[in-house]
Amino acid sequence: MHRLITRRDVLGFYYHVVSDEPLPHIRLYSYKSARMFESDLIHLAQNFNPITYEQLVAHRSGGQRLKPRSVILTFDDGLSECYSVVRPLLLKHGIPCVFFIPIDYIDNRKMLPDNKASLCIDAVVALRSSARSYVMRTFSDALGKELSNDVDLMRSIRSAVAHDHSAIDRLCQVLGIDVQRYLEARRPCMSSEEIRCLAADGFTIGAHSVSHRRFDSLTDLEAAEEISASCRVIASLSGKSQVPFAFPFSADGVSGDMLRELRMRSRHVGLLFDTRGVLQELDFMIGRMCGDWPSASGQEESTLQQVVADAYEADLVRRVRRLWARLWVQRSGPPDKACSGGGG
Repeated sequence: MHRLITRRDVLGFYYHVVSDEPLPHIRLYSYKSARMFESDLIHLAQNFNPITYEQLVAHRSGGQRLKPRSVILTFDDGLSECYSVVRPLLLKHGIPCVFFIPIDYIDNRKMLPDNKASLCIDAVVALRSSARSYVMRTFSDALGKELSNDVDLMRSIRSAVAHDHSAIDRLCQVLGIDVQRYLEARRPCMSSEEIRCLAADGFTIGAHSVSHRRFDSLTDLEAAEEISASCRVIASLSGKSQVPFAFPFSADGVSGDMLRELRMRSRHVGLLFDTRGVLQELDFMIGRMCGDWPSASGQEESTLQQVVADAYEADLVRRVRRLWARLWVQRSGPPDKACSGGGG
């Protein structure tokens, strides 16, 4: 029923990592084991038509028809498991995929803020209560706000990932986390050579910004530079003239007019990918649903059917709310001029 109301030419799924091992640098979200992810791939092959990015471009720009129930699979952040775990499974099942890479973290030159925050959470959980209280006071001073309990601390760490990278760096120092040593020992992100290998395998390499910041905190000029600069680097690395771009977190707060103009004047910027389910408001933007979350039961069956159902339901709720808002405005009429001023 929902699909009759919300018609989409293609559905998108995004993941971050697949691993059978606990990863200390991934604590902000759950992720699937290799067998769980393989169940997703089997589900996609049996119930959908996985397409390549090139097929999507040909459809959106040239009118080439897609098969019904087309889907495009993507991975964000360029984590090393994309090469060591995900790549063999995709090749085994013949499923195309787009890998979106934030360029600052290629070759493990730096550590993603998400990964730093996860190491902080891992370190805080291991502390005794007295040491945790000291960390809480220190982090409170760094943020300029009072943290009264563990819940406040964890929430602030998660918030700082999106809004205050320097606060995460200060917390790493307080907790004695040697970021450079961890990068050298674990190498959480892919190397340039691994990315080139994925491209040689036929997978699409896309850009995921320069620094993985939230775009709703950027000016139009800053947002345009993050997109165009990262696409230039990825185009050079992958040997393509134009590459897709996926927004970190979401495209909330980004001007559609700015994006349209940017795509017209920047030859490296291809189609754009967001994280808002089946929502589609721009003809060059593809919505995606998160596939990371494993089954609550811990079983290995695919969760994608429920993910799709939830996304369509969320879009239906949005439509109903918008309709209700329009009807309310029409019913209420324009504001009373005598009451609409700001005072005098």
